[in-house]
Amino acid sequence: MSSCLVTRFFVFGRKVLPSRPVYSPRLFSNCAALCSGRIANPHYWSEEVASSTHVDTGSITGAISQQTGVTDAISQQTNVADAVSGLASAGLGGYTPVGIIQHALEFLHVQANMPWWVAIAVMAALLRVALLPLAVSMQQNTSRMFNIQPEVSRILLNMQQCSKLGDQVGQAQEGLKLAELYREHRVNPFKMFFMPLVQMPIFLTFFMAIRRMAAAPVESMKTDGLWWFPDLTIPDPTFSLPLLTCVNFLINIELGGETAASNPTYETTKKILRIGTIAILPITAALPSGLFMYMVTTSILTTVQILLFKQPSVRTLLRIPLLRREQPAAKL
Repeated sequence: MSSCLVTRFFVFGRKVLPSRPVYSPRLFSNCAALCSGRIANPHYWSEEVASSTHVDTGSITGAISQQTGVTDAISQQTNVADAVSGLASAGLGGYTPVGIIQHALEFLHVQANMPWWVAIAVMAALLRVALLPLAVSMQQNTSRMFNIQPEVSRILLNMQQCSKLGDQVGQAQEGLKLAELYREHRVNPFKMFFMPLVQMPIFLTFFMAIRRMAAAPVESMKTDGLWWFPDLTIPDPTFSLPLLTCVNFLINIELGGETAASNPTYETTKKILRIGTIAILPITAALPSGLFMYMVTTSILTTVQILLFKQPSVRTLLRIPLLRREQPAAKL
C-alpha cells in the first residue's frame, strides 16, 4: 500500500481527481487496521467512537454562563425600557424638572434595585449633599454678620436719628460706614436668603413629582413601602409620619435653623415658624406616605447638619468663623 491515499470523487458518473493528493493519516491508519483484522474487534471501534465524540464540558458551561449573562443584560435593559414606557403611558417623566426627578427615582428603583422608600430617601440625601457647599457658604456669611451685629446696630441707630432730624448728609455718611463695614468683613446681607430661594423650588419639584406618581398611580409603589405604611401612594393611616415630620421641623427651628445661630431677629421669626409648622399639620396629613419619606429624610439630615455646624472643630475645618460667645477669652 502506498504511503498516501488519493481520494477520488465521482460527480454525475464522471471521475474527478483533486488538484493535489489529500493526505489522510487517520484514514491510512484505519485502512491498516482493516488489513490487520482489528476491524473485527468491537473494543477498538468503541474507543474510536468515544474519542471522536468527546465533549468539553468546561466549554459548554462557559458558553451557557455567557449566554445567561447576555440574557440578564437584555432582561435588565428590557425592564428599564418598560419602566420608561410605563412612566410615559401614565403621563409621567419627560424633560421638565418634575419629569427628571421621576426618571431619577425610577433609575434608582430599577437599576439599583432599591425599594421605592429607599430610592426616595437616597434621592433626598443626594440633593442635600449637593446643597452642602451652599449651606457652608451661607453659614460663613451668617457667622460673620452675627459677629459684627453690635456695630451694625449702632450704625442703623445713627441712621434713624439722622432721618428724624432730616439730616440727609449724615444719613448718607452712616450708610457709607455700613457698606464699608460689610465690605471689610466680607458680609453680604442678602446671602442669607440664598438657601431658602434654592431649597423652595427643589422641594416643590420633589413634591409634585412624588404626588403625581402616587396619583397615577405607579403600581409598584403600592407595595414598596415600609413597616406600617406599605402603600406609598396613600396617606399614613396612623398619622405617625406627619407628626414625626412636624416634631423634627420644630427641633430644627429651636436649634437655629439652617444658620445654626440665634439672634434677636431670628427670635421673632422663630415664633412665626412654630405657629406655621403646627398649623399646617392637619393639611399635611392628607399627603401620600411617599412624600413624607422625602420630608423626614431632609429634616433629619438638616438636624445633623445644624448639630455639626455647632461644633468648633467642624467650624474650623470648614473655615466658618466662631461666634463671639464661642470664642475663647483673651489671656491677660
